[in-house]
Amino acid sequence: MYHLSTGTTGKWNIVGDYKNILEPSGFVLPFNYRTEVPFELFLCTSLPDNPDARLIIMQSSPRSSLYTSFSNAEIAPYIDNGKLHQHDFFELMFVIEGTVYQNIEYERHVYPAGSCCLINTNTQHIEEYHNASRILFLQLSKNFARNLFTAEQYFPTEDAPCNGLMKNFFLQTLHQENPEQKEYIDFIPLRDASWVKQYIHSIFEKMFHEIQEPVFGSSFQLRALCMELFWHLFDQNNYQNTPVKPGTESERILFEQLSQFMKKTGRKVSRRQLEENFNYSGDYLYKIIRKYTGLGIYEYSSSLCMTRAAQLLLSSQMNINEIAELLGFCNYTQFYKAFEEYYHMTPKTYRKTMH
Repeated sequence: MYHLSTGTTGKWNIVGDYKNILEPSGFVLPFNYRTEVPFELFLCTSLPDNPDARLIIMQSSPRSSLYTSFSNAEIAPYIDNGKLHQHDFFELMFVIEGTVYQNIEYERHVYPAGSCCLINTNTQHIEEYHNASRILFLQLSKNFARNLFTAEQYFPTEDAPCNGLMKNFFLQTLHQENPEQKEYIDFIPLRDASWVKQYIHSIFEKMFHEIQEPVFGSSFQLRALCMELFWHLFDQNNYQNTPVKPGTESERILFEQLSQFMKKTGRKVSRRQLEENFNYSGDYLYKIIRKYTGLGIYEYSSSLCMTRAAQLLLSSQMNINEIAELLGFCNYTQFYKAFEEYYHMTPKTYRKTMH
């Protein structure tokens, strides 16, 4: 069985024992946003300092499994482009180790180990893979979720308050009363790490086991494990959880315009430049950018510059001084310092190791 806490496999070897091993052919997992299976698990190990195996993925579903790694050159176009996406399935992102940032509808969230986020099918988001971390994604098709929450119940205790909150989250999307409604829930653990490993990790481990060694009744067992997992997550003695419906359409449109302007400019942008181009006060524009990114104007502009700098280092023949000048830095030393703070290596080292 796979053990989340140690990152090792016990008696089961994913490549040697499972019959339906997929080759990583032409598509990159888990960056597919449509599902053809009812239930799927992705275990992603992020190693940003390893250019040869920046992302290691173990995928498991009733149909097939895959274990592979991607170099920085293979995976960077998918995970470093900053483009938000949405799925045709429900997704739970659970952090096993490390700290993970996720941008949800242009608002940046931080998730330490033991925390997680449940996202409905309308909500745009992107995970950041800049830190060393291990993340597990649980993906549920609409039909699978519908079967979970419309099944007949035999006991009055199944109508507990946490069950109502759980059902509402899924069924509001499935019933399509408001088909465009965006909604997500952040789960912050109130228990200690040992409790999370004992109860939450063990459920995921059992899910892997049922998929890889299925027997009569495994389909029902997977549904039961899902319900057990959500029961723990929605119990407010275990996790702090509140459904969130992201901000107004006008705010989102303004942020998209700000972001596109800053990216198109291709260099550092000041508060005054934004004021002059958008006819809003700097304070208001700061609040909008802060709301959707978790960063101030200077920090967000700097992050865009560093992303652009990394792209130029890998895709152009420009020397480092030329890149620094193009991005609006006054001198080489200033650019060098900013780049090293962001990527934890010099521009020269980045070009050499990541190319």
